[in-house]
Amino acid sequence: MKKILVLLTMLVMIFGVTVAHAEANYVKDDAKVLNQSQVQNLNEMLRELANSQTKSGEMAHLEYAIMTVKSLNGDDVEDYARDVFNKKQIGDSQHNLGVLFLISIKDHEYRIQLGDGWEKTKYVNESNIKKWVYTDNVTRMLRAENYGGAIETITENMIALVGQDVVLPQSQAAFAKSLGVRIAKSEAAHAKRLANLKTFGLGTVIVLLGGGISFFSVNSWRKFAKKRYLNKNRALVLSILELELGFYAEKERLSISDESLADAFNETKLPPTIGNVQMFLDNFKWHNALVKQGDAQYKEDRQPREQEEMALRITKKKPSRRYHDFNDMNDNFRHDRFWRGYYYGTLLYPVAAPQTAFADHDSSDSNSGNDTWTGFGGGGGFSSGGGASGSW
Repeated sequence: MKKILVLLTMLVMIFGVTVAHAEANYVKDDAKVLNQSQVQNLNEMLRELANSQTKSGEMAHLEYAIMTVKSLNGDDVEDYARDVFNKKQIGDSQHNLGVLFLISIKDHEYRIQLGDGWEKTKYVNESNIKKWVYTDNVTRMLRAENYGGAIETITENMIALVGQDVVLPQSQAAFAKSLGVRIAKSEAAHAKRLANLKTFGLGTVIVLLGGGISFFSVNSWRKFAKKRYLNKNRALVLSILELELGFYAEKERLSISDESLADAFNETKLPPTIGNVQMFLDNFKWHNALVKQGDAQYKEDRQPREQEEMALRITKKKPSRRYHDFNDMNDNFRHDRFWRGYYYGTLLYPVAAPQTAFADHDSSDSNSGNDTWTGFGGGGGFSSGGGASGSW
């Protein structure tokens, strides 16, 4: 009798889990880039994935969610994805094997955010996601605006990668098997390269030591070459800045040095062309004026140097964006720790601050149809920042 009761209990639990997965909708298409068929296909894959098991044979409680947005509204894609993940609590607190795929169409950026449980596994990590999930085929589809095809491909690739660390349902085992063969070949080739490199390296060291030919190690030479390249780049930017600043009468009133401007420009990773330096310089001066306007608005007595440093930080973060007024700038940077600390939550500025950085993310379940998250989440899953970003 006891055995029958235990069996019935297990059947009820399995049936309950299956029903919950069947009702769950893992796709939130706020950007409206997926058609009904694609949403249905993605949900079928993710519902099956939810039945995965750990290597020890217990349910992994693995949840994989997809979210499309039109824009990040100036936020960093990593911060945005982490906030959405933690707000939704994707996965559960015990295994913490949640996955969120977020894509922003206007920003041309995407990210897979991982629950902290994946840190204990071997294959699901930033390096492998970039290598095996974010393929060249995905980039081609995104550039051709085939967003649905790209999202489906990324989902299939990610399921295959996840299958290296958990036991997938039978219907998805082929994904993992195919990728597993490619990973094994890649690891074998890498091991062979390392062995060859060690052999070659030992011989090279002997030759170098015996002949006294080398003064720098390979690593030292790389650092030297990189430093030389940056110095060359800096000199080029400085020469352009010197030419451009010569036309500004207010140069004398800038306490920021040309070297600081050049270094800030190089941090944007823009090509050091005259046009790009002009754009950077114009935006810096424009942002500097807006910061001064903001200081006057909030009656803050700041030194010009502090105002210029603030303007430089904004220009580095969005070098191609010129804000129309101070409020526009403030709105776009309110999630940045620098702005949040300066303009919000102080006695000097009685401005209503958002409760969390998530406050402005459109993650509500108010949309109707199959593009709304339902039936999952809230299990206590948490991400402290693991994952991988990409762009096209």
